[in-house]
Amino acid sequence: MSEQPKPPSKTKLTKAVIDALPHIAGKQYIVGDTELKGFAVRVGATSKTFIAYKRLHNGAPQKVTLGKYGALTVEQARKLAQEKLSQLVHGVDINAEKKAARLEAKKYSTADAQTLQWLLDFYKTEHIIKQKKGKDGIVGSPNLTVGALSKNSELSVLITSDDDQSELKQEIAAVIRGYWDEAETVSQEEADNYRMLWKLKSRELKKVADIYGDRKTSKPAVQSSVMPMDWASYLAKVKQDKTHGFKDRLAMLKSVREQFDEHEHFNDIPFDARRGIAGLVSESIPNSEWFGSMIGAGTFYSLINQEHEAFSLALDAIPRIGEIRKEHFDRFIAEYLKAYRVPLL
Repeated sequence: MSEQPKPPSKTKLTKAVIDALPHIAGKQYIVGDTELKGFAVRVGATSKTFIAYKRLHNGAPQKVTLGKYGALTVEQARKLAQEKLSQLVHGVDINAEKKAARLEAKKYSTADAQTLQWLLDFYKTEHIIKQKKGKDGIVGSPNLTVGALSKNSELSVLITSDDDQSELKQEIAAVIRGYWDEAETVSQEEADNYRMLWKLKSRELKKVADIYGDRKTSKPAVQSSVMPMDWASYLAKVKQDKTHGFKDRLAMLKSVREQFDEHEHFNDIPFDARRGIAGLVSESIPNSEWFGSMIGAGTFYSLINQEHEAFSLALDAIPRIGEIRKEHFDRFIAEYLKAYRVPLL
């Protein structure tokens, strides 16, 4: 019998590659991704699990479990790995936070079980409350949103027998019976999939709720003059800007393009012009802050001044001419994040 080929230690992780990785009885191994440093799949005797790994600032190695292959696609896991690696770069001990959350959950597990049983009993019997002179009903509770999707306010209405609305009691009872008839048991796999989808979609949901990072917005998006605009309206508004109008902005972009036409790589461009392209103060690229000032971004500011090669390699991933696809952007992000990383295991 011929020996099974030894799995690679590193390769570009794709569905076909992961499907072909063999399970080895009594042994597990890790295959790293060549596209995103710190992203890998761990192959066990019966399962394959995505992980992210790197060394923390204190020198301690950390591996973070992302999820099972199958529940996550390769691209979903790679995107999640980028988020986790970014957190690790900024000093977040993800495993320590998970451990604290598990301890907190264990602390309240018994109370939660008792509360759940009370809720089941309450919703099954107490929405229609028997009284000596008749029956009262509680109608509700709808979710009244406060600030889009971030907070809810609960409201219910009590209808008593004195209201002389006997048909409402039958309607309430019918609604409750309908809830039970439509109810389904959720499996552990479905619950895990829901949690994973929440992680993947939470950033988009937070944007809808005007939540960006840890800072609260000064005003909701509906009160912004820019956020509700479509592209045509925004373009028309920019063209009306008399301070630094549309033509001036195009002229600035032209000067940036000329720098890339004259030099093959970003790091080949003269230092002062590079600073302007990066949104820092520059004599070669006047008004570079028009497309977003980066002066307040201390780490980025420092890395640009150090002429870190990661930014140049990231821009090399974007074609100068032609279509820009998701794979170009993914390579750009992978190279860009290297500027913020310490050496991996």
